Amino acid sequence: MGVVGGLTRAAERTRALPVRRGLQARGFQPEAYTGLGLLYKEKAEAAGPAGNLDDEAANYAEAAKDLTTALKQLSGAPDASVLYQLLGLVYERQKKFDDAIRVYNEFLERFPDSNEAPTVRSFIEQIKKQMP
Repeated sequence: MGVVGGLTRAAERTRALPVRRGLQARGFQPEAYTGLGLLYKEKAEAAGPAGNLDDEAANYAEAAKDLTTALKQLSGAPDASVLYQLLGLVYERQKKFDDAIRVYNEFLERFPDSNEAPTVRSFIEQIKKQMP
C-alpha cells in the first residue's frame, strides 16, 4: 500500500467522519481540506511521470476542489496566502490558465504588499506567455 496509499485511505475516511461540535459541525476544517489538497497534489505529481495521466488529472481535480474549500473557509486570513499560490499552481498544472490567473490576481488583491507579490506577478506573466 505504501505511505501515500495509506494517507489516501486515511484522508478519505477522515472526510467521511461525522463531526459534531462548533465550527467543525458546519464543515469548517480548513486545515483538513488543505492537507487533503496537498495529498492529492502530491499524488498527481507522482502519477504524471509514471504515465498515469487519468490519475494525474483526477488527483489535480481533487486537489483543486479541496484547496478551494480551504481557501473559502480561511477567506482573508494571513494563512490563505499560501493557499492562493498552491491553488494557482494546481490550475497551472491542469492547464486551466484563466483560473490560475484569476486566483493569482485574487492573491494580489488581498495581499498586495506581501513579500510574495512580485513572484506572483511573475507567475501571471509566465502564464500569459503560455496562453494561445
